Amino acid sequence: MVTPKDFYTHWVRKEAILKATGDGMRRRMTDVLVMPPNREPSLVFLDGDSTPPCSMAAIDLDGYAGAVAVMAHQPTCFTIIDVGLFNG
Repeated sequence: MVTPKDFYTHWVRKEAILKATGDGMRRRMTDVLVMPPNREPSLVFLDGDSTPPCSMAAIDLDGYAGAVAVMAHQPTCFTIIDVGLFNG
């Protein structure tokens, strides 16, 4: 059974890839295959192109699903900084 959070997790992973490629919503989401929500985020396949090297990370803040993707040959490390810590 797919939960609403699983749906949005899958959606934001695909959206992160489309943004990282620069295609945005000009490309169909069905062109992008990513790992399912219960697995580490990663790009599996990008239809129409050779699948580019990609680093991904999941962002889960207060129950909201998010993801970030970077197209690069070198592995990318991601750090989440809670800006609330700087507001005293």
